[in-house]
Amino acid sequence: MANNIQKIIFNMSSVSPVLLIMGIVWIAQMKSFDVPIIMFGIFVLVNILFCVSFSYGKKHGETTTIIVENIESYDSWIINFVITYLFPFSSFVIEEINLFILLGLSIIIFLILNLVLGVSPNPFLVLKKYHFYKATLKNGVSGYIIISKKKICNKNNITKVYRIFDYFLIDKEV
Repeated sequence: MANNIQKIIFNMSSVSPVLLIMGIVWIAQMKSFDVPIIMFGIFVLVNILFCVSFSYGKKHGETTTIIVENIESYDSWIINFVITYLFPFSSFVIEEINLFILLGLSIIIFLILNLVLGVSPNPFLVLKKYHFYKATLKNGVSGYIIISKKKICNKNNITKVYRIFDYFLIDKEV
């Protein structure tokens, strides 16, 4: 199972597109490149660390056999992320929105993500063609997120997974 540093990197990469969008908005509104260059640099660094960490986790993840009681598609979560990522653009229309407040809210969201047991799905995994599923396992615990590159239509099609985080699993047949 991944350690806390990997979880922080995972969650930072989930929130990092806000930096990219805020950098674009900053350039458009403030006509300055100093802060956006730092934001873009952090965005790139965090996502390189994510790719390395995720690849390492897949190769060295703990293999677990599971029995799935119930599974359902969870790809719709991406809509929430897209809305969140695009929120800084609202400052073009609503003058009272302060970019520093948006950055502060992003930091608070990131901190909360690191305190909860589960992890939020990562949008960069969508770009890698992963599908997300919510599952209840035979142990009676629900809320597991399983990712797979294949479309799962039958709960019996998934039996072996890599455990990345407490409630985050990757289909071993990926």
